[in-house]
Amino acid sequence: MLIKPRSSDRRVGIGRVTDLHVAVRGEGTAPAIRGTNFEGVLALARRLHRDGQSEAAIDLCRRLARDMPERPEAPHLLGLLLHDAGDHRNALRWLRRVRAAHAESAEIHRDMGEVYRSMRRYRAAIASLEASLRLAPEDPDTHFNLGHAHLEEGRPAEAEMCYRRALALDPTEPDHFLHLGVARAAQGDDHGARAAYLGALALSPNHPEAGFLLRALDRTGAEPAPPDYVRALFNGVAPRFERHRVETLGYDAPRRLRAMLDAHVAPAWRARRAVDLGCGTGLTGRAIADRCDHLTGVDLAEGMLSLADSAGSFDELVLCDVNEYLEAVPDTLDLVVASDLFLYTGDLHPTVAFIAGALKAGGVLIGSVELLTGAQSQCLLQPCGRFAHSIEHVRSAARQSGLTITAIERGPLRREGTRMLTGAYFLLRRPD
Repeated sequence: MLIKPRSSDRRVGIGRVTDLHVAVRGEGTAPAIRGTNFEGVLALARRLHRDGQSEAAIDLCRRLARDMPERPEAPHLLGLLLHDAGDHRNALRWLRRVRAAHAESAEIHRDMGEVYRSMRRYRAAIASLEASLRLAPEDPDTHFNLGHAHLEEGRPAEAEMCYRRALALDPTEPDHFLHLGVARAAQGDDHGARAAYLGALALSPNHPEAGFLLRALDRTGAEPAPPDYVRALFNGVAPRFERHRVETLGYDAPRRLRAMLDAHVAPAWRARRAVDLGCGTGLTGRAIADRCDHLTGVDLAEGMLSLADSAGSFDELVLCDVNEYLEAVPDTLDLVVASDLFLYTGDLHPTVAFIAGALKAGGVLIGSVELLTGAQSQCLLQPCGRFAHSIEHVRSAARQSGLTITAIERGPLRREGTRMLTGAYFLLRRPD
């Protein structure tokens, strides 16, 4: 279990990494570094970033770009580091500077395309990636990234063409098969998607995403989504997750869960210890933070926790599996929040039992599920890779775990394509 302190508690220093800092540290707040070993300093910046000292790496690259403007490597790396830190606008500013002087570089066009994609500027991303391919048409990674841009823009047929090209150029990469399957599934081609997922598994028999999505295609199994799949999924979407959920998908679960808490728990009640399971970027945490004395966020995706950290609503962030966390804190929690967590946990009974064991007497669980209606099953793995649950399944998990049901409400969850999905919002209590 990795506990991540708030950013105000971190300490970053160049001197922790290598003696090369003696050559570039100098005196004052921003000393010149012209005349030093450029390649060595650039390598130091990369190593700082790898070691988690991104602020120091960015500062070093700024100084290199300022003092040695004739070298494009520093502003290029600076743009990538800023992009990785979520500062996409400034990343673009530095990458554009490099492109202006080196428009013949396929790499700079490709990297700008990835920044545009993180900003959800898909037309600009596609234009940049296509410019890169005109210069380096045999690069499978660029075809692969172009496929992502088309898929995220809602153009799965175009995405499929890109993934097919990437696969033709590099047929040994399982992820080329995987995303080809995703693009085919998005077009309703279940047979083609199945063939692609099987292709990924032929190359990598334990590939977590391919195996899970194959089960989803068959609508079989109630086992949780593999941690590697969830981690990769949410690290990939972290930079654009919050805005996309709220503005594009009309996601309203944080407000609804807060309203349910206010409606059924006395206004004077505060949670001495609360945890937001699968906290993501902190949308729900921000909605309930003022009713908590100490709020912990738990998530599998490092990218999500970095954004949750910058939001400032959490007292503590923990990188681990939610059941692992709950098992370590028995009888200690006043409030557990599970907004959309159950979309990836399958059968609710095990996780709700862990939650019940972590709650104090009188403790509260508020959560949401995608509502399953008109089906015999109580828990269904859908082709999109998310689980839907019936209200009876929620009731069964509560009863089996000894929790009492205070409220269950139906309501809009989020858009998918042109339709609004229905969710079930619930408040459960551990009896006094």
